[in-house]
This record gives sequence, C-alpha cells and structure tokens, in this order.
Amino acid sequence: MAKLKHNTKSDIRWEIYGLLLISFGVLGIFSIYTNAVGAVGNFISKNFK
Repeated sequence: MAKLKHNTKSDIRWEIYGLLLISFGVLGIFSIYTNAVGAVGNFISKNFK
C-alpha cells in the first residue's frame, strides 16, 4: 500500500521525537548513574583513608 506524503512526514517526525526521547532518557540515566558512582566513590574514599 502506498502511503500519502503527509503520513510519511508525520511518521518520520514521530520517529525523530522517539529517538530524541530515547537519547534524553539514556543521557538522564547516565548522568544519574555517574552521580551515584561519584557519590559512592567520595563516601568510600572519605571512610577508608
């Protein structure tokens, strides 16, 4: 089935939105993870000096 141009444009737009959301989610998880690791590292270094 041939799609209309409008539908393909909206599909591409939604794919871009999905990719942006996924990338922002990954960045957020990564930043939280690095912050947690940094906090744990500081805690360990303070307690075991």
